[in-house]
Amino acid sequence: MDARFLFLLVLTLLVPSVASAQVVAIYEADAPILSEDARDRDQAVRTAFRRVLVKASGDTTVASAPELEALMSGVEAFVTGEESRQVVATNAVGVPETRLVRRVRFDGEAIRKVLADLGRPVWPEQRAPMMVWLVVDDGTRKQIASSTQVQALDALTVRADERGLTVQLPNMDNVDQGRVDAVTLWDAPLKAVVGASGRYGISTSLLIRLRRAGTEWSAKYALIQGGQFEEWSAVDSSSGPLLSLGIDGAADRLARRFAFDDSEPAIGTISVWLTQVKDGADYARALGYLRRLDVVKHIDVIGAEGDRAWLSLNVQAGPKRFKQLLKFDQRMNLLELPVATGQPPAYALELLP
Repeated sequence: MDARFLFLLVLTLLVPSVASAQVVAIYEADAPILSEDARDRDQAVRTAFRRVLVKASGDTTVASAPELEALMSGVEAFVTGEESRQVVATNAVGVPETRLVRRVRFDGEAIRKVLADLGRPVWPEQRAPMMVWLVVDDGTRKQIASSTQVQALDALTVRADERGLTVQLPNMDNVDQGRVDAVTLWDAPLKAVVGASGRYGISTSLLIRLRRAGTEWSAKYALIQGGQFEEWSAVDSSSGPLLSLGIDGAADRLARRFAFDDSEPAIGTISVWLTQVKDGADYARALGYLRRLDVVKHIDVIGAEGDRAWLSLNVQAGPKRFKQLLKFDQRMNLLELPVATGQPPAYALELLP
């Protein structure tokens, strides 16, 4: 893809001037298929099922959950429709090729029940579109990708579909060019992106600054939502994977905010044992993680004993949401402890390796 990245750009996406939350096709997904043979088709259905679970929850770890194996023999009961079609995609060396895929639709209620049984979150279908500002520095010049330059960005748009996100690129017409250009956007403060996105009525933006240096590509990402900013980076030998990683990073961060059940009252202030603490590094890792969680408002360390520490936490989330958040990050588990009838719930936190 790299050699033609800036040159094979064709119009396939129109950007509306004002955007609002949209219902995304969450409960359907594509899966590659080699033929219409029954065995290939069954494998495609299973692959699509895993992808829909990721799409509906925002949690990529659910696709490899061991509990799914027991459901695979009955996955046909969840299918509501399917068809095969051919798509054109850019391969790893930048050459477009035709592939056969199977689009499989599943029953939304059944998918939500599977996620509930697995203790995973559900990300509502009403999802706000995300503005993508992609600035590319190929070593000779900087350029902002526009809505007339999408087909060559299938690594971005296909991954957005897989994660249940609607992405839009700027028009880069006279209005946009009067607000921002590639050189200034490369080094501009993130609030400048908020201003540039304002005309589209979109509150969530992803800024991707992609640079080629020799044979290596690097990317700096920033997810911007209101007054909140999150930044990360990655490197790769190709630009395509970096576009996909940008979408994955944005989807992961958005899901941590929106893909949870808020129906239960907040836990409030509780005292818990933090277990499986082997050394000082484990202790620091656990406290650092808890302090970064938005739902944990206060932490006091009461004491320590052997491989566990006694903590006081103020948790502004219900037990179900707190468990889902911890499972999402795979850092620790919330364990409910047995209590006498009439006593308030008791919990422990188990630090994972």
